[in-house]
Amino acid sequence: MSVHHAGLADSLVKAVWVFYYALLTDRAFLLGFPPTQDAHYEWAYEGPNVNWTDSDNVLARVNYTKLTGPQESGVYLFNDLVSWDSQDTDAKMFADGDLASKAEQAETVVFWKGSGKTFALFDNPHYKKRLLAMGLRPDTAVGCALNFLFEPNAAVKAVFEREFTSMSPPQVLRIGIQIRTSSYSDAAFFDKEKAAEQLHMSFWDAWFECAQQIEDDNVVANRQVLWYLLSDSQPLREFAKEKFGDKLLVTIPGTGMALGHSTWGADDPYQSFISAAGENWLFGMTDYQVVTGASYFGKVGALRSMGWHNLYSLWVQEKDNVSSVARFSNLQSRQCGKRDYEHLEDVSARWFGI
Repeated sequence: MSVHHAGLADSLVKAVWVFYYALLTDRAFLLGFPPTQDAHYEWAYEGPNVNWTDSDNVLARVNYTKLTGPQESGVYLFNDLVSWDSQDTDAKMFADGDLASKAEQAETVVFWKGSGKTFALFDNPHYKKRLLAMGLRPDTAVGCALNFLFEPNAAVKAVFEREFTSMSPPQVLRIGIQIRTSSYSDAAFFDKEKAAEQLHMSFWDAWFECAQQIEDDNVVANRQVLWYLLSDSQPLREFAKEKFGDKLLVTIPGTGMALGHSTWGADDPYQSFISAAGENWLFGMTDYQVVTGASYFGKVGALRSMGWHNLYSLWVQEKDNVSSVARFSNLQSRQCGKRDYEHLEDVSARWFGI
């Protein structure tokens, strides 16, 4: 069972490798959020191939004593803790170990936390050949699992009917742009007047310039191009729509769609969750992705697309003592040509794993 106290994208990354753990050790797979979070996967997703819902209420019977220190990635066997500390789990068990032997006497194994480990399984001598024989590869394994486990439900499709229709034609070159602003300008999160002063559109030009370079390198004659924008900032969405017009597909929060953290603190948890799930799924329908490096949200969509040489990450230095000039320089140096894509090993190593 995968249980994660985090946002939607982080939890999906973890759900994937726990699913592969279940598959490779012949266990059933269940998925849920801890009781401390007001979020449920069933709000936004159906399970087209696996019933991962906690219909027997296993989560309620698990001891959620919070761990500290190196055992935050602990594994619960109902009310007992098996000492799988983070070092053991990451460095040994998933890359080298026989996973089935670690907790073979346990009826239920609950993974509480942990970074992505799907890539590590492809180096594991116990499972590498089995994974390859299934037709899986490190670059497709995450997307394959997400598409196998999840399907947006009717509520999500109703909220984003226009977007699903626009993104569906396969002949359209679809370029996804994901900009996370909350780490850099919290004051401008929703207030457009403050955003005009503090969240200058020019600061984020690098994402759109990257998309333009990708378009120039990959568009063919008579092919329609569509940019799809995600951002945690409503003003940025509005500014971008004003600037790029019909070339840019973006959802402006309103009836049915809400901006807010997907799993905690939102004014409307249900609407925020299905909104995040819908936009993340739509991002996975794009052909190329320009994402904020320090964020899982765009990367998960990019991985679900199962594209090739398709992901471009832009990293912003977040330290308070870094000048705006240094930040601009950092972004403007990023090229997005055909050979400037992000290598998946780097994607995994520079964040919390895949």
